[in-house]
Amino acid sequence: MDRAHVSAWSKIPPAAGAALLLTLAVPTSAWPANGTVSLTIVAPDGASEHLNVTNPVDGHCYTVAEVAPHLAGGTIRAVTNNTDKVIDAYSDLACSSFTHAAIRSGGAISGFGFSSFRPS
Repeated sequence: MDRAHVSAWSKIPPAAGAALLLTLAVPTSAWPANGTVSLTIVAPDGASEHLNVTNPVDGHCYTVAEVAPHLAGGTIRAVTNNTDKVIDAYSDLACSSFTHAAIRSGGAISGFGFSSFRPS
């Protein structure tokens, strides 16, 4: 390689090269979990309902108010994970509490009061 060609490449900032690699390596949108998350939600008045969330988006935080607006303020009392990803159930509405349960594909949990869940 001649010296002029080498010096032209050396002018590209390393940060620009790193940014290009990250752009190619990181997907621009989240991939959904394939399958269904089954939930049992109990409303503040004691009414309960069983419902399913099909192909939930990876990384999205789902709350009772989002999946069952008519049961807003209720809690998720049972979660069955029939997806191909781990489902994390949380005690807060932001999917960020320390208290949570990781439910593997094919697993289930019940008897606790969760407020949100997220595929991971």
